[in-house]
Amino acid sequence: MNSTILNTLANIYALTGLNSFIYDHNLNPVYGYHGTNITVAAYSNFPVESIVSHLSSEDIYRETLDSASQIYLYAIKSAKNIILFGPVAHHVLSSWDIHNYKINHRDTVNFLVNCSESSTYAALSLLIFIVDNKIVSITDLSKMFSKRESVISTESDFVDQQLTQIDTFQLNHTSQSENYFLDLVKKGDVTGMQALLSSTTFLYPTPVKNQVKNQEYMVVSLISLLCRAAISGHVPASIAFAQSDAYLKIISECNTEDEMTAAAHDASITFTKLVLQYQSIGAYSFTGTQCKKLIHSGLLNHITLASLASDLSVSREYLATCFKSDYGITVTHYINKKKSELACKILTSSDYSVNEVASYLCFNSTSYFIKIFKKYVGVTPCEYRKHPSDIRL
Repeated sequence: MNSTILNTLANIYALTGLNSFIYDHNLNPVYGYHGTNITVAAYSNFPVESIVSHLSSEDIYRETLDSASQIYLYAIKSAKNIILFGPVAHHVLSSWDIHNYKINHRDTVNFLVNCSESSTYAALSLLIFIVDNKIVSITDLSKMFSKRESVISTESDFVDQQLTQIDTFQLNHTSQSENYFLDLVKKGDVTGMQALLSSTTFLYPTPVKNQVKNQEYMVVSLISLLCRAAISGHVPASIAFAQSDAYLKIISECNTEDEMTAAAHDASITFTKLVLQYQSIGAYSFTGTQCKKLIHSGLLNHITLASLASDLSVSREYLATCFKSDYGITVTHYINKKKSELACKILTSSDYSVNEVASYLCFNSTSYFIKIFKKYVGVTPCEYRKHPSDIRL
């Protein structure tokens, strides 16, 4: 054993009372210092392996032996040995603290001492310099352990929060119940939603202790889910988001849990009714709207009822019926009307010939283009170009 290290341990004990024990890397006790030079089998019931596993990635480590009484064990890893300091308390222990510690740590009780935190860090800093020739200041040690304790505390709070939420959800919340609730919205099942709300009391997880603020957060999340479910039920996004904004304003003005619960129930019914309202217009509305969008984006292409039906994955008959029901005109009529309107803009804003305009708009022939144009505009393309202001589409 290095005499410098042994002399340092003796001096540390004389100044601070800190006990120290040396293990080799096979966890065999090599040396112990607690006032008398003896070979000890210290911590026979203490999981030294746990400390060593942490030391594999760290040069210095602090193990909490008793969090209530704030009793610690420090460990340093050198090239040849592992040195343990403690157990040590950084404050004066009551007789009750000592009694509890004796019961829980019978093998180390005789070595329990009091030593200030700063003195402990000074001893650790000195020993680190001697065994590894590294300079770690008392301030750095303090920051190191305070940061580590903060991380541990944060992780502990996170676990506690998870357990609290699990307890709450197990009482009245499953993924199945949430899916059932949102399916009622998507289907526009107002009767089913009313029945569910009258028979169920929703329990929320509690991320914050302020119950009113907690419920506000949960209801805001609910509004977001309702909005998305309504859009899935074919409510136009602009309508759904506007309704969502209206309820967020209502929630911001609520002052009690009861007011927010009432707002949540009202929103659930309202969004469900919205879906029912748009479903009552007919399934044609969605298909017809999509068809209209395809026509507007494809006016420079060759568009037919068949090509649109293929793009929408529906039959030509179904698309024709949907579109006529929604807009009162046929798909072909609408295509030709929109192409004629676009042709008017091209004729007045460019020098394209009639042949070029017909080709640009993908008509089969110039003569067919002139025929369609005159049908919807009332004059030929050449006549329109000469007197565009006289023509009202």
